[in-house]
Amino acid sequence: LRPVIKDCVPVDDQCFPLFWSSEAEDGRYLLRDIAGVGDIEGPDVEYHLFAAGTGVDWSPDEFDRAARRVHALERALQVRHWGRDRNVDESVLPYFEQPEGYANPLVGERKKLDREAFAPVVDAFYRLHGWDVERGWPTAEMLDELGLVDVHEPMVVGAAATDR
Repeated sequence: LRPVIKDCVPVDDQCFPLFWSSEAEDGRYLLRDIAGVGDIEGPDVEYHLFAAGTGVDWSPDEFDRAARRVHALERALQVRHWGRDRNVDESVLPYFEQPEGYANPLVGERKKLDREAFAPVVDAFYRLHGWDVERGWPTAEMLDELGLVDVHEPMVVGAAATDR
């Protein structure tokens, strides 16, 4: 969900995320003694920038929930208007099934995607986001949990109309 958050606040991948630091003993990036806030761990930087820039008084959990709502709506719109599904998601896999152009320096050989081994990762990703594993669509239960109960039916009807 961090990419969703980055789309909603003025941060980019050149400077953020500030998760990891080779100089920190525990490897976690830490902004020290920020006026009015105190110490901020790297994963919370976007939240604090949002709060400071907008004045919106959300907790970090409310901020994360908002990111989940944006992510769910983005996926539902892709399903509704363009028939996005698991088949579309997996259409890029043949590219990754080709061996790398050079030997991976971490493992000493050229690697390629094993689709069979990767399938459970996709399943886990969909479950993590509250999506149907077979289709890759947001479930009615997840949308309802996020207060988006009115989104599921139009998504399904729209997807049927695209009938790819």
